[in-house]
Amino acid sequence: MNKNQNIRFNMDKESDIMAWVSIHSKDVGERFKSQNRFVIEAINYYYERVMRIQEDPYLETREKEDAFADRIVGKVERKVLSNLPALLGLYVKKDYEEE
Repeated sequence: MNKNQNIRFNMDKESDIMAWVSIHSKDVGERFKSQNRFVIEAINYYYERVMRIQEDPYLETREKEDAFADRIVGKVERKVLSNLPALLGLYVKKDYEEE
Protein backbone atom coordinates (compact mmCIF):
# COMPACT_ATOMS: atom_id res chain seq x y z
CA MET A 1 0.00 0.00 0.00
CA ASN A 2 1.30 3.45 -0.92
CA LYS A 3 0.36 6.79 0.55
CA ASN A 4 0.86 10.15 -1.10
CA GLN A 5 1.84 13.52 0.42
CA ASN A 6 2.29 16.64 -1.67
CA ILE A 7 4.89 19.24 -0.75
CA ARG A 8 4.62 22.87 -1.86
CA PHE A 9 7.74 24.95 -2.38
CA ASN A 10 7.28 28.71 -2.00
CA MET A 11 9.74 30.25 -4.45
CA ASP A 12 9.66 33.50 -2.48
CA LYS A 13 11.36 31.82 0.49
CA GLU A 14 15.09 31.13 0.43
CA SER A 15 14.81 27.87 2.42
CA ASP A 16 12.17 26.53 0.02
CA ILE A 17 14.32 27.44 -2.98
CA MET A 18 17.32 25.68 -1.41
CA ALA A 19 15.21 22.56 -0.80
CA TRP A 20 13.90 22.64 -4.39
CA VAL A 21 17.42 22.98 -5.80
CA SER A 22 18.68 20.18 -3.54
CA ILE A 23 15.97 17.71 -4.47
CA HIS A 24 16.57 18.37 -8.17
CA SER A 25 20.35 18.36 -7.97
CA LYS A 26 22.58 16.01 -9.94
CA ASP A 27 23.96 14.61 -6.65
CA VAL A 28 20.52 13.46 -5.51
CA GLY A 29 19.99 11.78 -8.86
CA GLU A 30 23.31 9.97 -8.60
CA ARG A 31 23.33 9.05 -4.90
CA PHE A 32 19.72 8.10 -4.28
CA LYS A 33 17.41 5.65 -5.98
CA SER A 34 14.85 8.42 -6.46
CA GLN A 35 13.79 11.86 -5.28
CA ASN A 36 11.16 10.11 -3.19
CA ARG A 37 13.86 8.00 -1.46
CA PHE A 38 15.92 11.15 -0.84
CA VAL A 39 12.97 12.93 0.82
CA ILE A 40 12.14 9.90 2.98
CA GLU A 41 15.75 9.52 4.15
CA ALA A 42 16.08 13.27 4.77
CA ILE A 43 12.92 13.34 6.88
CA ASN A 44 13.96 10.28 8.90
CA TYR A 45 17.49 11.60 9.46
CA TYR A 46 16.25 15.03 10.52
CA TYR A 47 13.59 13.60 12.84
CA GLU A 48 16.03 11.20 14.54
CA ARG A 49 18.56 13.99 14.98
CA VAL A 50 16.03 16.41 16.47
CA MET A 51 14.85 13.74 18.90
CA ARG A 52 18.44 12.89 19.94
CA ILE A 53 19.28 16.57 20.48
CA GLN A 54 16.08 17.02 22.46
CA GLU A 55 17.07 14.10 24.70
CA ASP A 56 20.71 15.22 24.85
CA PRO A 57 21.05 19.00 24.38
CA TYR A 58 24.86 18.78 24.37
CA LEU A 59 25.03 16.27 21.50
CA GLU A 60 25.64 18.89 18.81
CA THR A 61 28.33 20.59 20.91
CA ARG A 62 30.10 17.27 21.52
CA GLU A 63 29.95 16.44 17.82
CA LYS A 64 31.55 19.79 16.99
CA GLU A 65 34.20 19.26 19.69
CA ASP A 66 34.93 15.74 18.39
CA ALA A 67 35.26 17.04 14.83
CA PHE A 68 37.59 19.80 16.05
CA ALA A 69 39.71 17.29 17.99
CA ASP A 70 39.85 15.01 14.95
CA ARG A 71 41.11 17.91 12.80
CA ILE A 72 43.82 18.71 15.37
CA VAL A 73 44.92 15.08 15.62
CA GLY A 74 45.04 14.84 11.83
CA LYS A 75 47.21 17.95 11.54
CA VAL A 76 49.57 16.75 14.27
CA GLU A 77 49.86 13.34 12.62
CA ARG A 78 50.66 14.94 9.24
CA LYS A 79 53.25 17.23 10.85
CA VAL A 80 54.93 14.34 12.69
CA LEU A 81 54.99 12.21 9.55
CA SER A 82 56.40 15.06 7.48
CA ASN A 83 59.19 15.59 10.04
CA LEU A 84 59.90 11.88 10.52
CA PRO A 85 62.71 11.68 7.94
CA ALA A 86 64.56 14.57 9.60
CA LEU A 87 64.12 13.03 13.05
CA LEU A 88 65.39 9.67 11.83
CA GLY A 89 68.35 11.39 10.19
CA LEU A 90 69.28 13.10 13.46
CA TYR A 91 68.97 9.82 15.34
CA VAL A 92 71.13 7.95 12.83
CA LYS A 93 73.71 10.77 12.84
CA LYS A 94 73.85 10.79 16.64
CA ASP A 95 74.19 6.99 16.75
CA TYR A 96 76.94 7.12 14.09
CA GLU A 97 78.90 9.82 15.97
CA GLU A 98 78.83 7.78 19.20
CA GLU A 99 80.62 4.86 17.53
